[in-house]
Amino acid sequence: MVYKAYQPSEGRFVLLKVLRAEYSADEELARRFEDEARLIARIDHPNVVTLYDFGQDAGNLYIAAEYVDGVDLETLIAGRTLPVELATYIALEAARGLAAAHAEGVLHRDIKPSNLLVSYEGAVKLTDFGMASLASESEQDLLEVRGTLAYLTPEQVRGEPYGPASDLYALGATLYEMLGGRPAFSAATAEGYLDAILNFDPLPWLESNPALSAEVLRIVARLLSKESAWRYPDAAALADDLERCREALGCRAGAAALRDYAADPDAYAPAAMPTPAAAPAP
Repeated sequence: MVYKAYQPSEGRFVLLKVLRAEYSADEELARRFEDEARLIARIDHPNVVTLYDFGQDAGNLYIAAEYVDGVDLETLIAGRTLPVELATYIALEAARGLAAAHAEGVLHRDIKPSNLLVSYEGAVKLTDFGMASLASESEQDLLEVRGTLAYLTPEQVRGEPYGPASDLYALGATLYEMLGGRPAFSAATAEGYLDAILNFDPLPWLESNPALSAEVLRIVARLLSKESAWRYPDAAALADDLERCREALGCRAGAAALRDYAADPDAYAPAAMPTPAAAPAP
């Protein structure tokens, strides 16, 4: 169970995640819960929710973490496309958070829009490390399929180990959804999803949008490469490329613009940007 709670001693609201006593007795559930707290505690970065406390009370395990007053990205998208300057800014901030996590050896393993929080102050934060693991864990652990079906990676479907490039792929699928207004992959069955992840190229949908530059499309295509070796070498390299792309496009929108959009998407007025270069032919 997840609650918004008030911590009088610190004068702040917190996100309180509780594993009740009847579930805490399950060794596997309790281990996963403790692992989540242990892994979040390793990361100290403004683009990752902060862990305040972890413990047990009356047999209930609990995590007290930073409460983000805002919405998750899934709610913000809600079937619409985000302005490119905001989509690339969110991806940039998420990449910085991932770089910090990876620097501590932590793999998120469930990057998706609902696990990215956008505060009403325009901050972007990675949350929910319930599926996370250490990159140094055994190959058997890294072969375990975790995460959400629509954001699984080709290597997971092929039965290959999860790695930092896998988190980047899921972030690419999230960026695609921001720009396209729909998931990169969709199907009626689990088998259909797995086939699409391995064989379907979602890029033509984005390429048909004249508002998207060739540089933005190039970044999405690289992130969604079917082979992990073709993606970015690390999250920091992705962040650098996003910064270069945004500078080339004249994207100056940041936290203040995202704050305005989160408050009222329909009232948001994007800043004028140069006309993008033509997209490459499919």
